[in-house]
Amino acid sequence: MPQKGRLSVEDKVRIVREYLSGARGPNEFRQKYGVRKQTLYEWVRLYKTRGADGLAPTAENRHYTSETKRKAVVEYLSGGGSQRDICLKYDISNRQMLQKWIKRYNSHRDFMQPNSGGKIYMVKGRQDYSKRTSRHRQLLHCQQQRLR
Repeated sequence: MPQKGRLSVEDKVRIVREYLSGARGPNEFRQKYGVRKQTLYEWVRLYKTRGADGLAPTAENRHYTSETKRKAVVEYLSGGGSQRDICLKYDISNRQMLQKWIKRYNSHRDFMQPNSGGKIYMVKGRQDYSKRTSRHRQLLHCQQQRLR
């Protein structure tokens, strides 16, 4: 009898405890409760790191210090564990968050650099087509001159 919609925190705790007891495999939970395998694994991770409170919905996003971000990234890159292990150890919400930090670290950008919040800021205004094509013609002319 798969459930539609959201499950209560109590139901999630019951399902996680049942899974941790080894009574059923992850595929059986999909059939019985309608819970995907990845969702079940995420609940287990939250339950292990934060307890039953970790399965409650939150109103705000979690915030991490730049030191925590740096430690997690450096430990992962030095072979200190898988991404899942690092997320468990540092109580990071998900692997995508860690992957974003790794990308930022590898591009030598500061962790505390302000984020645009999804907004796109153009450095220059758009040029009209005639200006772009005339500039393109000038570049082609210069290249031809150099080749001669």
